[in-house]
Amino acid sequence: MNKRQKEISGLLLILFSIISFVSLLGHNFTENPYGLSADSNVNNFLGIFGVYISHYYYSFLGYTSIIFPVFFLFLGYLLLSNFKSKIKFNHTLYILFIGLYLSVIMSFIAYTINSPILSNNFSGFFGISIFNAMNSIVGILGVSVVLLFIFIL
Repeated sequence: MNKRQKEISGLLLILFSIISFVSLLGHNFTENPYGLSADSNVNNFLGIFGVYISHYYYSFLGYTSIIFPVFFLFLGYLLLSNFKSKIKFNHTLYILFIGLYLSVIMSFIAYTINSPILSNNFSGFFGISIFNAMNSIVGILGVSVVLLFIFIL
């Protein structure tokens, strides 16, 4: 990619980050994108488009979905500033990993207090899936040890 293409890609990622953040701010759990028509009354700041974006973010990662706009903003900034260092790119991967890790932690917390409603809202599909897979393999004590070990690293 030449410098101009990187700058355009960076600007588009920053714009998408802002749009994602605004749609997440206006998220309402009672608004489901399925069955919405163009004339539906929605409370999201970006209308039906915002309902779709926020619904899928929350469905995938739960409350930790705020990491997506941060990830896209940082990646867009790196492209816009024409970075040449792999260290800065690794920071974007750390941001993404932290979001995914927090999603699993949220599912673990919801499981320990026995609240399936919290599990769906807090951790999303990703957190529930990874937690259930880990729980079926090593049990709740093993999950605790693994999550604590990852936190220490």
